[in-house]
Amino acid sequence: MKRAIGDGVEIQLAQWGGREKTILCIHGITANCRCWDVIADALSPPHKLLAMDLRGRGLSGAPSTGYSMEYHCRDILAVLDDLGLEQVVLMGHSLGAFISLIFGAKHPERVDR
Repeated sequence: MKRAIGDGVEIQLAQWGGREKTILCIHGITANCRCWDVIADALSPPHKLLAMDLRGRGLSGAPSTGYSMEYHCRDILAVLDDLGLEQVVLMGHSLGAFISLIFGAKHPERVDR
């Protein structure tokens, strides 16, 4: 497990090794980063996978406010910056897919796919 700084909140990440493209996985509203375990085992290696717990979920910080799409997108941007990742492939399911689409529209230069 890894920790990174989101937008004013600590974000928990699961990670799986690999040297090719980095895939950032975003879970749905009732899940956490561990929902990606089976998929990560199938894709890593060769890819590096990171799965973040959204704010208020899993082991990430849980502020009393700040759960809009804007905050989730700001968390992703801050995590990428904190980890020194210029560009990632985003993969999400349910709410995580919606967050990924919004992030990609706001920050296309940070998303490979």
